[in-house]
Amino acid sequence: MIKAENFRQASHMGFFSAIKFMVLVKFNAYKTSIAQMIRQIFSPILYFIFLAQGLGALIPTVTFMGEKVNYKTYVFLGIFAYILVTAFSESIYRTTVDKRYGLLALKLQGGIKPFYYVFGGGIFMEISILIQCLILLAVAMLFGVRVSFPLYLLGILFAIISMYFWRSLAVLISIGIKDYRT
Repeated sequence: MIKAENFRQASHMGFFSAIKFMVLVKFNAYKTSIAQMIRQIFSPILYFIFLAQGLGALIPTVTFMGEKVNYKTYVFLGIFAYILVTAFSESIYRTTVDKRYGLLALKLQGGIKPFYYVFGGGIFMEISILIQCLILLAVAMLFGVRVSFPLYLLGILFAIISMYFWRSLAVLISIGIKDYRT
């Protein structure tokens, strides 16, 4: 007979099985929300068009830390940061839903270690962020924003690493709250 405190170790799924499970669960949750997919595809486009193009004609440059910066470039970086913050909020939402309906406990009891939960759940989020960042890059370049590819790739790498920090923090925050409104 397995004791409750030994249940997770006895039912351990293994790294690749757990990661595959978490990615498939997140993908299935994501594909049921068509509105969310549309929002993630069109939000970088619409934000750039309305903020950068719309106001860019009125505001050619912005002074940032003592230097003049092209307004469209400034907005481009702001939208990039917005994509990351939105992913953090989504991570809290998904973990809160998992906790509220008992899915988090089932996953943990079923052999998914907390690290696997954070890592596996983050993979699909990273793919979503990468797609949004590529869409943003394409739109920005279409409207004449000059982007340093090495710095942009470095920014995306930083985003990927920081998203796992934010995802871990989101899991910790979500465990302490009862519903998403909190």
